[in-house]
Amino acid sequence: MKRITAFLIPFFIILFCSNIFGSEVELIEPIGTNGSINWTSGIITAKGNGAPSPEALNPAQGRILAKRAAISDARRNLLETLEGVRVTSTSVVKEYMVENDVIKTRVHGIVKGSELTDTKYMSDGSVEVTVSMSIKGDLLSLFLKPTEKKAVTPVKVIKGDIPKPEVMPEKPFAPAPDVKEPPVTKSPKTEEPKAEEPPPLKLPDYTGLVVDARALKLKPALIPRILESSGKELYQSDVVSPEGAAENGVALYSRDLTAAQTNSRVTNNPITLKAEKVSDKSPSDIVMSDKDAEILKAIIKQKGFLRQCRVMIVID
Repeated sequence: MKRITAFLIPFFIILFCSNIFGSEVELIEPIGTNGSINWTSGIITAKGNGAPSPEALNPAQGRILAKRAAISDARRNLLETLEGVRVTSTSVVKEYMVENDVIKTRVHGIVKGSELTDTKYMSDGSVEVTVSMSIKGDLLSLFLKPTEKKAVTPVKVIKGDIPKPEVMPEKPFAPAPDVKEPPVTKSPKTEEPKAEEPPPLKLPDYTGLVVDARALKLKPALIPRILESSGKELYQSDVVSPEGAAENGVALYSRDLTAAQTNSRVTNNPITLKAEKVSDKSPSDIVMSDKDAEILKAIIKQKGFLRQCRVMIVID
């Protein structure tokens, strides 16, 4: 009995600590009254409640009808939660839905297919459920902007429609006077020394990127960007593949630096860079120092993990 107790005590301590500190590591933002988004796992959740119908023939049927009503309520709350999620720091999902009927229809379809993750049966016969959906995949694909090649419309030429060029009368040609130019003495060419380009940075076998943006009041968003000090974009649209972004999310967030560095998303050897500041124009965009911007440029040229969005961002 003592051996079992000695074994169970450390187990419960680890379980307790994982529950306490795990919630502190994850970045969970409440949206509305019944929903939230977990920016660390990329999951949006919402709760709903349903009461037993007075028309139910028996308690069992009442529970079934109450659960059905709770699921409908939860998915309405999930849609409301999703509408308030930031796509960038200056736009939310609802704005895209208002402007684009296709996005609106697809968002409603994604919410309708959300997963039932928890069910609680109350003593009064009512039911409380939790539904969830991922920000990745089909949802994120709606807000990514793939580069589309504009089709060139061929010009139809109909015979007889081309006007003939107007013949201009020739002007009389006056010969130029014979003026002798003074001889030009050529000075010997002096070749300017070419500026030597700095050798490319030799990078270790990095497998992911962790950006430390703590104490900068960065706002998490579905599509964050990383910028140079000049404002030029380093990471997002021209770097990631649409497939990689949709599958993994452009970036995920954490409240703890160590947890981010050991996250499976950035695998076993990530590089950690310190963010210099948050963009004045977009509080979801990160500005890097000139030194770290050069490192990031070298990573983009030499490594492929940014195409798969292996990026974690650490904020308070």
